[in-house]
Amino acid sequence: MIKKKIPSSSVQRKYSEEKAVDYYVELAKVGLYIWEEEMVGRYVKKGSLILSVGCGAGREPIALSTSGHEVIGLDIIHEMLHKGSLLAKEMNAGHVHFTEMNAVSLGFHNDIFDAALLTNQLLTLIRKKVNRLLALREIFRVLKPGGVAIITTHSIKSHLKYQIYFAFANPLIRLASLLKISSREPGDRYFRKHGRKVITPTRAFVHMYTLNEGIADIKSAGFDLLNIRSRNEWLDSSNKKRIEKDYVICFIAQKRKNENIAESAKA
Repeated sequence: MIKKKIPSSSVQRKYSEEKAVDYYVELAKVGLYIWEEEMVGRYVKKGSLILSVGCGAGREPIALSTSGHEVIGLDIIHEMLHKGSLLAKEMNAGHVHFTEMNAVSLGFHNDIFDAALLTNQLLTLIRKKVNRLLALREIFRVLKPGGVAIITTHSIKSHLKYQIYFAFANPLIRLASLLKISSREPGDRYFRKHGRKVITPTRAFVHMYTLNEGIADIKSAGFDLLNIRSRNEWLDSSNKKRIEKDYVICFIAQKRKNENIAESAKA
């Protein structure tokens, strides 16, 4: 495995703050949410080797390892990984490993993992569409043929306040980009809160997805989509309005069983 240092960013600074680290350590003790358990139970075989991207203090890796999976959790926040390692020992999670690594440049060979998780809306914290696509393609590369990725994003249409904000903000963002006075892209905004109550000083970047944008990005990385659901209930993927009303959209994607890197590169 390759450990890679990356430049500091607003996201890196925000998630390194003491209040944020403490918040995610407590969250790690809770384990998987009910809807995450449903998705993992339905699409991930017992005893799988799982890559958990943006694992923070280890909420997903620890829970998955205690369920019989072997898990590698990666993140760019050193403080989170340190706390996660300590917590894993405390909770006797024996099949979990943590490493500091950038999602857009994974230090693993091709076709290694049975499954990958980009939950807790990790993808939305990556600045620039080109980098989000790089992360998705890296996940695709390291999955075995037939491997499954569970990816969650924020929904831009989940609340009227976001719809109103971006109705005004996106045209201005496009204009500023054309004039080369801003690097922001439509759907980008900044946030201070972790959950509902924890607020830290640093404003950090987040990208709000439309459902169609999420579908397009995941397919462009080479994946087949197995299912799309809201956070709270299983839905037919054709019922887009109902899915987008939830703050979190869940995508279940698969690397085709006869897929290989050479074929993917030709596409």
